[in-house]
Amino acid sequence: MSRRRLESAGGVFHVINRGNYKAPVFASDGAKAAFLKCLGETCERAKWQVHAWCLMSNHYHLAIKTPLANLAEGMGWFQSTFASRFNRLRNERGHLFQGRYKSLVVDPNQGLGPVCHYIHLNPVEAGLCKVEALPEDRWTSLSWLFRPRARPHWYEPWPALAHAGDLPDNSAGWRNYLAYLAWLAADEPARKEQQFEAMCRGWIIGGLEFAKTVMRQRQELPGQGPRSRRSCREPGRLSGRRPSASSSRG
Repeated sequence: MSRRRLESAGGVFHVINRGNYKAPVFASDGAKAAFLKCLGETCERAKWQVHAWCLMSNHYHLAIKTPLANLAEGMGWFQSTFASRFNRLRNERGHLFQGRYKSLVVDPNQGLGPVCHYIHLNPVEAGLCKVEALPEDRWTSLSWLFRPRARPHWYEPWPALAHAGDLPDNSAGWRNYLAYLAWLAADEPARKEQQFEAMCRGWIIGGLEFAKTVMRQRQELPGQGPRSRRSCREPGRLSGRRPSASSSRG
């Protein structure tokens, strides 16, 4: 039985996809710029809000809020439109991505901040750059955080800043957020506490009560019977925000 995607007005999702056979879809700056252009068009059409994004050579990460409960519809237009443009420019055919996409339902209270941190740290985890160089990386949303004039109206960075210690959206807050990411990158127990290893696994990111609510909603979908403990694995509790991003990091 195929799995139906759970959607809701105001739902938050961590969306991921890779190039077919892990092909380097985003090997060029032109492909990355075209992807962001298409993402912007999708946000305008679907009224999405994006809280974090990152483009790697063969995959992407998005933290999306869907005010209109239209993730599947929006993603269908987004990926098909980008793939059509990509193939037309290269005179190619065939599947661009390895599948439809993967979407994890995110707890907006306990899960969204950690998801944003995880997405921002992707280039660091891959060994592509140091944390201090992230604001200069054009292909993560952190570059927009540090350059508010470059932000489109559909980009909202407040969940990352709030979870890192209720940081203000100004130059001092951005610097403290970068320091917070440096602390997080260097502190393995902190990453485990925020469930970094679960950010791309299963289908729920959040606290226990949120997970129970989502699973109940899932079982009420047409064609969805009771799910096994294995397929409905409950996530561990995610940490709340640290008191301050500028506090000591011993």
